[in-house]
Amino acid sequence: MDQSAMDRVAGTDAFEPKTYAFRTDDLDEAVDFVAQIFAPHSRVPRARGPLGFDLCFSIAERSACGRASFAIPSTLRAATRGVTVHLPIDQGGDYRVGRRRFRSAPDVAVLLCPGHDYRVDTPPGLTLGVMLEPSLLQREIELLSVRRPRAWSLQSLQLSLPSADVAAWRGVIHQYVTVASLTGSARRIANLRAVEERMASWLAQRVVAASGLVELSPSNRQAVERIDAWVRAHIAHPISLEQLRAVAGVSTRTLQEACLARWGQTPIELVASRRLEAARSLLTSGRALTVTAAAVHSGFSHLGRFSIAYKRTFGESPSDTLARATAVHVARQA
Repeated sequence: MDQSAMDRVAGTDAFEPKTYAFRTDDLDEAVDFVAQIFAPHSRVPRARGPLGFDLCFSIAERSACGRASFAIPSTLRAATRGVTVHLPIDQGGDYRVGRRRFRSAPDVAVLLCPGHDYRVDTPPGLTLGVMLEPSLLQREIELLSVRRPRAWSLQSLQLSLPSADVAAWRGVIHQYVTVASLTGSARRIANLRAVEERMASWLAQRVVAASGLVELSPSNRQAVERIDAWVRAHIAHPISLEQLRAVAGVSTRTLQEACLARWGQTPIELVASRRLEAARSLLTSGRALTVTAAAVHSGFSHLGRFSIAYKRTFGESPSDTLARATAVHVARQA
């Protein structure tokens, strides 16, 4: 759920939960629909044939929950703004968050933190997904009163689940969707809030057990948030680790650890990630007419290395992205 959507629904009894069902074989339709409801992302099919994108989910006051399936394998790149948990029903996917790699499975969920850029290679099949407002999970973790860093940040991780936990998680998801789909019930919102809190409590216990917390002081969090904004504003210019350290106002080691805690990436990896995002935006929007122009305006000085990093991140070459965007633009003008 994007921040504007969360702002619209959070903290008000007037919000009416919504349930969406959407199916398409058109890649652009699928990407546009998800971007409108949640956040911008990219998806690149890795095989020919109908996409078979099938999404059914509900959005409540502090959460979203549902399922998604695909008929062909694809590569997804996104950054969630809520605490997100993926649990496949069929085959697992391969995730990359910064330098960390995860593998989901029917008994292994992957938790993705707000602001962490991730890439996942998804096979055909069905995946259950839950997104929670970060403060909801944070409160449940605090209520556990276990020993942990005084100031902490959640980290992306995989959660191996025994069969009883898998059944329990699927059960609470089913309960959420059932309650959200009811109409004409005066207690629907109150019941959904109770399910949200049950989800958050269940997840908090597993996160703490898996040591999914890392230390991050408020001042260091502000420093790396400042770094992110500065990088985005200077994306086309050369950026060094020393410049980032100076902007952050902390030591190199502190900056390294804080960036890993907040973004799941080192400072230099964060710069590369933001540059790749900028390049893809230029290519897909038509604001760059060539791959070289997109690379240069995003701060890449070596075209070959840019192309390799781009394909590794998005699952397609920059020239393929440009060709598809051009074809879409021509079709719309016809």
